[in-house]
Amino acid sequence: MAEPRKFLLVFAAVSAATVMGAIEQTAASFFSSDSPSTRASFEALLSNERLSEEILRAERSVGTQHSGDGFQEIGQASWYGEQHQGRTTASGATFDMNQMTAAHRTLPLGTNVRVTNLDNGRSIEVVINDRGPYVGTRVIDLSREAARRLRMEHEGLAPVRIEQLSAAHRAMN
Repeated sequence: MAEPRKFLLVFAAVSAATVMGAIEQTAASFFSSDSPSTRASFEALLSNERLSEEILRAERSVGTQHSGDGFQEIGQASWYGEQHQGRTTASGATFDMNQMTAAHRTLPLGTNVRVTNLDNGRSIEVVINDRGPYVGTRVIDLSREAARRLRMEHEGLAPVRIEQLSAAHRAMN
């Protein structure tokens, strides 16, 4: 039973790669005679698409892991701020966009996690005090301050790795 599934996964991956290659070639032909700035914009778009593919690949290979070492997850982070300022979070605390907090769908409230921005390597520690995000495939919603410290506030989204911190780690800090 596992062999047909492996075949389908390999077939899907090869098909997707073939389609992406064809799209790149076709789109590149439209820009071959255009200005360097147009071509640079197109290449930036392709780069972002490749980054999204890499994140999805990483999510499939790493995804969410629960082990003796704790929880790890790779995915896309977003942030929330003023529209929720002063509202009550799932933990019962008042949301303060200037605190180092975050929302996660499944981690227990009160869990401390390290969030690493995979674009720039910056890491922060936040406390999970709310539920979410509820948009697309995002894995964590950060407070505005957490997003600022990860240098993703302007972009709004960033690929991240989430790691649950142990009780021993929390005791040292």
